[in-house]
Amino acid sequence: MAPTASELAGRDRRSVRRLSRQRLVSIFLAALTSIAGAVVTSVVAAGPAAAHNGLVSTTPTDGATVARAPSAVALTFDEPALALGTALVVTDSAGQQVQAGSASLVDTTVSQALQPGIPAGEYAVTWRVTSADGHPISGRFTFRAKAPAMGDRQGASSTPNPAGSASDQDQQPGSGGIPTWGWLLAGVAVVAALFVLAKRGRRRAAS
Repeated sequence: MAPTASELAGRDRRSVRRLSRQRLVSIFLAALTSIAGAVVTSVVAAGPAAAHNGLVSTTPTDGATVARAPSAVALTFDEPALALGTALVVTDSAGQQVQAGSASLVDTTVSQALQPGIPAGEYAVTWRVTSADGHPISGRFTFRAKAPAMGDRQGASSTPNPAGSASDQDQQPGSGGIPTWGWLLAGVAVVAALFVLAKRGRRRAAS
């Protein structure tokens, strides 16, 4: 018995729905594959760039004894640092801060001027530097001076210690925002949501 017109129409509708579902699945899989490839590529490419700065040397060197108190201390890194969040605090044996002004960044060197006329004795340098990737790194080194620095001392510094705000700064992302892989994963979620919505819409239209 030959199929009726209504049966043929029903078959046609089912064929159209089947093809539509297959097309949506193909589009979804293609988009998912593309996003996954972008995630892998961005993670691999960002690997070397995300490494923190490495400290190469300090001036004076850690634990050194110098003939005279220096006019400045310096840190040298393997790559340039960022000025935002970078600070050096230098204290004498009594805990008085003796730095003058803010840290200076030139190429891969971060230096901090000291007050003139600071006395002989033990000094500690507490530093916090923002890496090129935006993440803070910190450390401490000491040195001893046999004689006071040149010039007349003008009094102790009132510069705040950067360590006091370290915990607050650590709560912030070093890159200043959502990393690339986060946006890509969000894209995967958006594509999946669009796929589900499109599928529901076609079911309603078919019914």
